[in-house]
Amino acid sequence: MSEDLYEKLNKLSESDVYPFHMPGHKRQDLRSEILGDEENNIIDGRQEKQWYPEKLDITEIDGFDNLHHTTGILKEINEQLAALYGIKNVRMLVGGSTTGILAAVFATLHPGDIILLARNCHMSVYHAALLSHAKVKFLYPERSGVVFVENVKKAFEEDPDIKEVIITDPTYEGMKSDIHAISEIVHENKALLLVDAAHGAHLMKSILFSEPEFENTETSNNQDKEESINNFASNNKLNSKNLSRQRGRVSNAIEIRFPHHPIDDGADIAVSSLHKTLPALTGTAEILFSDALPKEIVQKTDDAIDIFETSSPSYIMMASISNCTEFLEKKGKIAYAKYENRLKKFYKETAKFDFPKVLTSEKRDPSKIVILAGNGVSGYEIMDILRRKYHLELEEASENYCLAMTSIMDTDEGFRRLKNALVELNKRYKKKQVAENTSMLPDFEMLDGKIDVLYDFSSYYFANRSKVSDDRSIGKVAAGFVKIYPPGVPFIFPGLKITEDMVKYIEAAKKSGAEIIGQIDDEA
Repeated sequence: MSEDLYEKLNKLSESDVYPFHMPGHKRQDLRSEILGDEENNIIDGRQEKQWYPEKLDITEIDGFDNLHHTTGILKEINEQLAALYGIKNVRMLVGGSTTGILAAVFATLHPGDIILLARNCHMSVYHAALLSHAKVKFLYPERSGVVFVENVKKAFEEDPDIKEVIITDPTYEGMKSDIHAISEIVHENKALLLVDAAHGAHLMKSILFSEPEFENTETSNNQDKEESINNFASNNKLNSKNLSRQRGRVSNAIEIRFPHHPIDDGADIAVSSLHKTLPALTGTAEILFSDALPKEIVQKTDDAIDIFETSSPSYIMMASISNCTEFLEKKGKIAYAKYENRLKKFYKETAKFDFPKVLTSEKRDPSKIVILAGNGVSGYEIMDILRRKYHLELEEASENYCLAMTSIMDTDEGFRRLKNALVELNKRYKKKQVAENTSMLPDFEMLDGKIDVLYDFSSYYFANRSKVSDDRSIGKVAAGFVKIYPPGVPFIFPGLKITEDMVKYIEAAKKSGAEIIGQIDDEA
């Protein structure tokens, strides 16, 4: 990049350029205004000037480009992102993956088009289907979240008019479907494959599937290069002879294999949240386009992004994306090497735990640490104990498991604390066993009551509605969405006839401590 966005914003803040433009804080330190200069600037007994967010917050002024028509520094950040994934077109987003999902679905469908939608998709996908006035045919994944290839094939045999397939990969818990095989079926039927890869931003081709770079490797002296590799291996307790694609392989260790990003396996469009698994601020995301995708679809999606993304994007968020890409370019391979070694060590040390049990890293994204519970001790309880006693805040819990999300920025200390906490919990629950056939998803086919039905969310969402209690909703048709958050998968959606099993499931989730968002409404 010709100039780093963060540094460019910093230079502006220290210059004498006065802002007669938005935003209204005028780059002034509001905390100083609230607390007073003297009180606000005392840090550890010393008077210092603190950093404050308003300092770098600007609008689209001269020299800083425009996210909705990138020609300069913001275009370069998009190009950096694309290079990291080994593709031509990536667009950064500041409205989370939700913005990308809404734009991609809206741009690629016409009202009345039939889409094949994985039932475990995030609520943003359901919202996109509603706004697009699409007809939805559900694809029911295995209860782990994996979509079976044969089910996709069967869906096209039953309904060859399907225009688009939308699935989640990797899932919230890191489960992976065979995207390559699914994409072949989708493309054979002249449809598009859109993947919600919100949890897959870290699956970068340029870093994961090439050798790490070591300090001093610029030297032409082979002996110096070998010494650098040996030093890296020694510092991380590794054997340099085993530094292959699985960088940092420890003898007899459990294998850590990161999967491909869906865009590498045939997805036409994929959307990933940078903030979920990479060092970037909350709300930063990206939309990735296959090199084989026609230019007119890319352009139409760009137009749709203009509809759904704010016209006043945060330059602080975009500077965060810039910092993230620069870090990955310069330090990414070493950071991933150390990260994989930490994961290997953790999975090896916890492999024999009985309760709570750490799910194996095989055939899924190993960055998601799934801690299995059940049989009288729920994932909610384990998560609460880890929070209260061990000061470890996990990402999410359900009745049968809880989830710890990791990234390249996690530390040895963080992994050690989680491992030690699980050691103590295994002693506490030494006579317990995890629930058999632990599932990541409920039995949606059973809860929905009907399958092989085409749903038009919009016709029910925009209908007259009335509010009823949960027990009076059975047998009625929903006009809104009800979901447990996280992960934000709708259990009830507009057009679904509410069953007794669904109501019982939601009531049980409430009692377990799940956060329920939405309410059950009656179609008028």
